[in-house]
Amino acid sequence: MELESLAAEPVLSVALDPPVRIALETRNIKRFAITRIGLPLDRPGKSIALKIDGQVFEWQGKHITVVFEHSPNGGWQVIDRVAIEP
Repeated sequence: MELESLAAEPVLSVALDPPVRIALETRNIKRFAITRIGLPLDRPGKSIALKIDGQVFEWQGKHITVVFEHSPNGGWQVIDRVAIEP
């Protein structure tokens, strides 16, 4: 996780909405990675809906880890993905 500012504490709140959705609310976070390892919603090979600060992404089942970055316009964007090895 990378912070936007050292002057404020980072906040990352997580809400699970089984079986297929995770909602995240962030404050003062510039970049973070999320991985399927250990997630109670992980269903191998299946997509998960990931909602970050109201913005919705499809986390495809073929990716074990996804890295997000907060853009200057205020939205989030995927900057990297790690595929599940066969």
